[in-house]
Amino acid sequence: MKKINFLSNYKKRKIIIFLISLFIFISITLLVLQTVDYILRIPFEKEWALGGVFKSGITEAEKLKTIEKQLHSQNLLKFYSILMSILLALLMISFISLIVGQIKLYANKSNSNIELKISIFALSTALLFGFVFLSMQPIDVTRTIYSEELKFNITDILERISYTKGFVAYALILVSFILNLSAKKKFGFITNDVIINKEFKDTKFIEEEINAILNK
Repeated sequence: MKKINFLSNYKKRKIIIFLISLFIFISITLLVLQTVDYILRIPFEKEWALGGVFKSGITEAEKLKTIEKQLHSQNLLKFYSILMSILLALLMISFISLIVGQIKLYANKSNSNIELKISIFALSTALLFGFVFLSMQPIDVTRTIYSEELKFNITDILERISYTKGFVAYALILVSFILNLSAKKKFGFITNDVIINKEFKDTKFIEEEINAILNK
């Protein structure tokens, strides 16, 4: 029996799906790292804000109440957690569906159209939630430095947390979505398919052999 080369069926689709899977994996990694940065940022912002100079005689409770509104990362934590959880779940669905699709492709069991549709839906939804996620970044943090001499507050500013990893992840999700559409629309046709194009025995010859046996 002639050995089938698993790369000869849907070759372009297999390569593109592999690239999409790689990009999604990198996106998931970047978003996890972004979350770690975010969590570490919360106590840092609080400590930095409490490092301001307040009026003499103010209690710790009053200090905390004063800076509470300035702790934007902490105030947005619940919203951030919900968005990030949905985003990571959608990317995992896409990643797993593509892995399953690749296994089916290499095993010559399916053209992975169903898995690609699932991935396209998951990525399109992830783009929507990713846009909301990037739009809801914490703003700059400020703290009060009270001047006893001048008798008024001086504002010190701490720049917002960097969302560079989030933006790179979003760009990769967008590229993955476009490649996914290409894999589904442009590279979904079989070219030089081994299974379809392999030579089968002449059915007419088989039919003649059967008739000869029956006529004996």
